[in-house]
Amino acid sequence: MKRHAWTLSLLLVVCAVLAGAGLSNGIAAGRDGAEPFAAFLGYGELLTVTDGMRDGERYDGFVDIAGSSAVQDVIVIVDHDGGATSRTVKMNSSADGSFTGRVWFVEGPGAYTLSVACRSPGASKYVIVCEAEVHNTVAEPPLVPLEYVGYGDDLLVYEPRGGSSKVVGGFVVRGWSRYPTVRAVVQSSAGPVLEYFAEAAADGSFELEIPLPAWMGRSEIRLCSKKIGPNTWRGAAVYRVDAVAAAVHADTPAYQKGLILATGPFEMSGRSESSAPMQVEVLDKQGSVVAEPVPVAVRDSRWSATVTPPEGLRQFQVRIASTDRAAASPEIAYSVAVVDFEGGSGQRTWSANALVQSVAAQINASVPRDTITEGVRDYYLLKAVHDWVATNTRYDVKGARSGRPGPGDAVTTLVRGEGVCLGYANLTSAILDCLGIENRVVLGMADNGTSILRHAWNEAVVGGRVVFMDVTWDSGTTDGQQFEPGLKWQYFDPDPEKVAFSHFPDLVKR
Repeated sequence: MKRHAWTLSLLLVVCAVLAGAGLSNGIAAGRDGAEPFAAFLGYGELLTVTDGMRDGERYDGFVDIAGSSAVQDVIVIVDHDGGATSRTVKMNSSADGSFTGRVWFVEGPGAYTLSVACRSPGASKYVIVCEAEVHNTVAEPPLVPLEYVGYGDDLLVYEPRGGSSKVVGGFVVRGWSRYPTVRAVVQSSAGPVLEYFAEAAADGSFELEIPLPAWMGRSEIRLCSKKIGPNTWRGAAVYRVDAVAAAVHADTPAYQKGLILATGPFEMSGRSESSAPMQVEVLDKQGSVVAEPVPVAVRDSRWSATVTPPEGLRQFQVRIASTDRAAASPEIAYSVAVVDFEGGSGQRTWSANALVQSVAAQINASVPRDTITEGVRDYYLLKAVHDWVATNTRYDVKGARSGRPGPGDAVTTLVRGEGVCLGYANLTSAILDCLGIENRVVLGMADNGTSILRHAWNEAVVGGRVVFMDVTWDSGTTDGQQFEPGLKWQYFDPDPEKVAFSHFPDLVKR
């Protein structure tokens, strides 16, 4: 039977726990074997399990445990065979002494050791009173939160609980928080990090939407609401997920629904699990088809299409659907607005600098020319520029805090490898100029979740579509006076309708 290091003090503390519970301490070290699990000192007096514990039992993803206890603080310690660490699941206790709780087997299939423990008020240690070895038969981990130190005190998660941990597009977390702001940090195993926030209602209830683009892959979503420092939060719960693509999805744009800002005919591309042709439909704002559907071939699971705005319509809808109606999630749809873009790819003084041109040439060589259209290649060039500037530039925290950040031109930022938002934006624009990609630097205000400040970011036109990117916010985070680098793609090609709530332009800098 697998045991825990923290049970070594069991015999030393059990008498104190029993005394705290007002019980006799004349308990045998074990039971007479009547229970279908291993029972230890304190079983029957401290705590009794009535359901969900049976040695050798096989379960399909979870087990419901119930019983009664002389104390209200009851947990189940969960050990997965071969796992490096244990985790705990807090049971729901009632005033009459009964307790219930569901234990999910989130680590996957295989053998588990479940240990039920309790703790009297004021005690620092739990006493394990019974234990069972069980087996989980479900191969795919469920979508449920792991509970950490702040769970129950800082926040509670009501849903999602159950279903597949393979997530398409994202999900919504609903629960309760003691504190006004709930934060979700999404950490991809590939490196990038995303952050999302929600405000709790007066009664503590909250609803937090967590988009999960497929490129995030295997990820952890850490939920917290208690701040323990200027930029430090206490973790309360964690979801472990696999972000996966829908059967039909878009690569360009990077988002799967929302608004497209088009300057004319624009390109879209993506993937389909089915080899059946795709079909592009253009509809007016009321949803009526205004042009003949255009068939699009699927080759090697990829599709690409050029959408031409209907004559006289500056707002319309576009729908891309698989002709294989048996496919899951067979279509994606967007609203489209035709806009004028005032930019230019003229060689500005700082884009003619040899250092900037050298970086542009390096980035240009890193993006292959074969198998993709020029418009799609420009999109990947744009992303490569975003990633290069974000990973090779440090945010000048001291300069920003003092109000004296130094020159914000492209060359100075490149040479220093440091700058504030204007430097990031100007360097990005200079490299894009060298690559012949129409772009502009946008000045305005931005809401970072704690304050609204002056800010600068970029917009570019690739494949006939306006693409927003904020390289500064995607380069890392600040903690006090320190900059912590970390590439993100949260603000590369987001849905313009969502960006409108955080970035407020006031003038365009050419």
